Amino acid sequence: TIPVQNIRSPPVKRHIMAKDTILKEEPKIRFPDEVRLVIFDFDGTLANLHVDWEPLVTQVWDDFLKPMGIPYSEELIYLVMEQYRDELGSLYDQLAAMFASVEVAAEYTVCEEGMELLKSARTQGLRVALHSSNSRKVLSRFMKERGLEGKLVPVVGFEDVDRHKPDPEGLKIILDHHGLLMNPEYALF
Repeated sequence: TIPVQNIRSPPVKRHIMAKDTILKEEPKIRFPDEVRLVIFDFDGTLANLHVDWEPLVTQVWDDFLKPMGIPYSEELIYLVMEQYRDELGSLYDQLAAMFASVEVAAEYTVCEEGMELLKSARTQGLRVALHSSNSRKVLSRFMKERGLEGKLVPVVGFEDVDRHKPDPEGLKIILDHHGLLMNPEYALF
């Protein structure tokens, strides 16, 4: 990946098609010419999700994980769930649904810097995608509310992978979708 500070340069005028209208915009950030795809994360990049996870994490551990002898880890609950996924069986899907329901009900604030990066990438005609550990429901809600439906393709959320970040499975799905699986150097995440 290329650090953000290395991708700034003077704006270049481009014409793009958006909703059957030609727009003339000057991107604030210029991506390198070799970049074809920019993959965005959600929480902390495009938005900040405001969730108090502690009550749910404590409940999940007390009710499900502690009786199984699984150690408590508030910061790493998803990793703990991943590590013991086979032992949890169908309970894993129930726990993931509990986390998703809390996310969907949560408020968020937009990360203006991330949205500006997204706008610049689209203005330059780059393909953009979304890969997140958050649930597809919260990602869909955000995209609908921000007018981004169908603009980030594909969207890979928590439910779409068997192995979650930092495992590269989600990134590989996106790269494969865009024909870049064998050439990941053309993508930024």
